Amino acid sequence: MLRFKHSGKLGDIIWSLPFVRSLGGGILFVAIDDHGRNLDEHGKPAPGLTMNDFASIQPFLLQQSYLIAVEKFSGEAVDYDLDQFRTNRGHLTFNLVDNYFYAFGQTPPDRIAYDPWLLTDAASPTQRKIIISRTERYLINTPLHNQFYDRLISRGLSAQGIFIGLPAEHAAFQSEFAIEMPLLPPSDIATIAAAVRDCDLWVGNENMIGAIAEGFKKTCVREIRKDREELNCVFDRANLFYI
Repeated sequence: MLRFKHSGKLGDIIWSLPFVRSLGGGILFVAIDDHGRNLDEHGKPAPGLTMNDFASIQPFLLQQSYLIAVEKFSGEAVDYDLDQFRTNRGHLTFNLVDNYFYAFGQTPPDRIAYDPWLLTDAASPTQRKIIISRTERYLINTPLHNQFYDRLISRGLSAQGIFIGLPAEHAAFQSEFAIEMPLLPPSDIATIAAAVRDCDLWVGNENMIGAIAEGFKKTCVREIRKDREELNCVFDRANLFYI
C-alpha cells in the first residue's frame, strides 16, 4: 500500500488528489504545524497546517474511496512526499494538478481535466445555488471590483447566493459590492464540499473552495492573477470560464 505525505495548504491537498488516485490511492499523512519548514512559491518559509485544519479536512478526505487512511505525520517513511510539487511550479501547463505528476516524472492522464475526483455523502447546509468565495491573498493584480459580480447582483445574487470564506472576506465582499448575503464559514470541509456539490455555479479566485469546485467539475467562473499565471490551476474544459 502506497504512503503519501503532504504539508498543505488545504487547497494544495485537494489539488494533489488526482495524482494520488491515479496511483491507486493508499494512506495520506498530513504534516501538522510544520513551523515554516515548507517553502511557498517564492521559496520563503510557509506556515504549516494546524490541528484545526487537520480536524476539518480529515473526515472529507476519508470519504474519498482511494484513501484508506488519513493520519497525522510523525516521521513515517513515505513513497511520495507530495510537497515536492512546489519544486515544479511554473511548468508550461500552468496547472497545479499537472505539477504533481511532473514532480514525479509522470505525464498527467488526458482525462484529468474532465473527470471529477471528489465525493461526499454529507448533506448540504444550504439550498442556495450560487457560491462565492474570494480570498484576499489572490486579489493582488486582479480587479478588486470585478464587474462580473455586478452582473450577478443585477440578476438576483442576494437571493440566490452564499459566501463561503472567512468573516473578514465576507465583510469585504459585501462592502465592495454593496450587497448582503449569508456567510458559510469553512469550518467543516465535508459540509462545505456538499454545498459545492449541489450548487449550480461557483465564482471566485484561487482558493480551497475553488479547488473543491474543480474536483466536482462544477460550472465555475474563476478570477485569475494576470501577473503570475503559473499560480493558477487552469483547465481547458467546458463550463469553466476565466475573468
